[in-house]
Amino acid sequence: MGLKLEVFPLNINPGYVLGRTSVRMKAGLKRALAKHGHNITADQWILLSVLWGEEGISQTEIARRTGKDRHTINRMLDVLERRGWLERQPDPLDRRGSQVYLTQKGRDKQEELIPITREYSRSVMSVLSQKELETLLELHHRISANMESMEQENG
Repeated sequence: MGLKLEVFPLNINPGYVLGRTSVRMKAGLKRALAKHGHNITADQWILLSVLWGEEGISQTEIARRTGKDRHTINRMLDVLERRGWLERQPDPLDRRGSQVYLTQKGRDKQEELIPITREYSRSVMSVLSQKELETLLELHHRISANMESMEQENG
């Protein structure tokens, strides 16, 4: 017998519950950052986080790592570049592409934004024990890996 899973009503639909939680967390993070004087969305924070981990990657790689399409990433890069937080440089191996680098201003944002984001996340997750948080993350990673495998199988 397979997994017993229902999709209606919505409050028992796993995809809906995960999606709704994500939307609420992103909106809450934006408010938390704004409260500290930062005009930045959760998705822009995610993009910066990717670059804090590794600079000099392509727009396509950023899109892959964030799960966003290239056009959305391009618009976010435009905004962050206008703010002086990053710059695009020609890719020496692909004349059509560019590599994305943080400016010093973008690097400095890490020190400002991570503590706010950490505090917001701690507040949201405070209803969980450490073990429950680890289990939640492990389950999400497992579901995500399964979806990635399914996408590869189905093209």
